[in-house]
Amino acid sequence: MTAASRTIKRNIANTFGAVGYLFCLLQWFWAVLLYFSFIQSVISFTLSSNESQPAVVSHPTIALPSQLEAGILVIMTVVIVVMTMYVLIKMPAMIARTGSKIVHQTTNTIAPVIIKAQHKKDTQKNRTKLAPKLMAVVKAGLILIPVLLGIFSGLIKELPIEYSIAIFISIGLGGVSVSFFLFQYIAARLLRVTMSELW
Repeated sequence: MTAASRTIKRNIANTFGAVGYLFCLLQWFWAVLLYFSFIQSVISFTLSSNESQPAVVSHPTIALPSQLEAGILVIMTVVIVVMTMYVLIKMPAMIARTGSKIVHQTTNTIAPVIIKAQHKKDTQKNRTKLAPKLMAVVKAGLILIPVLLGIFSGLIKELPIEYSIAIFISIGLGGVSVSFFLFQYIAARLLRVTMSELW
């Protein structure tokens, strides 16, 4: 097998992993949305208190600040659109690299502890043998925690969405994440990609 064909096979398997990390990120984003709904109430309270203040008498010379604000708003909108486009283009690779880095660093940190608990020598061979299992456990944790957060979101007093929808989306995103990571492992097995090469 040539190096080029091996790289292609590794990239095919890791593409599934990259999409898995993307949906895993969406899971965490959804969990954050569910648990930070109180921000909405704080913002609405602040806005309502500002509206309740007595209106200030405006003078004809105060037209310039509103034009300035409109110009700043247009500039900010353009900047946000450009940044959003850049992030959307770069996001899959960024998420895959970041997710892979987190999983590998966590695995490398946990591996010596697990090896010591098993009363084995902390050798590179034992780490290499244990690493794929730990990576699978870390990925499972990254998926399971936001699902559980979605399930327990019913305890929030001011849930921003109906509880059944919150659970459905949480479990649905978790299922998609699991599916893509499973596809990654299946592709790796079929294409004979080693587990150490997976993201």
